[in-house]
Amino acid sequence: MAKQKNIYSKIRAETIRMIESTEGYEVEFKESVSSLTPEDIVAFANGNGGAIIIGVKELDKKKSQRGEIIGCEISDRVKRTILNKAYSCNCLLYTSPSPR
Repeated sequence: MAKQKNIYSKIRAETIRMIESTEGYEVEFKESVSSLTPEDIVAFANGNGGAIIIGVKELDKKKSQRGEIIGCEISDRVKRTILNKAYSCNCLLYTSPSPR
């Protein structure tokens, strides 16, 4: 249990709440950056937003899909990989003029 407290000490309370709740329209768990796809990013952009949390494993795919922190590398290379996946999204943005 002491190890878990140490892990959680560097994570925001809101993120812990999302990990302890279930995966759904507002939260998606990814074990690694390699499992993140541009389609995942577009799905959240087309919805109501949300969070894709990398370094979290789904505990039970049949039931509630709660998360377990497994960790992941955080480096400039990994951050660039995430940004490149986001930039590679080919999606149309529809805008409407707002009255002045």
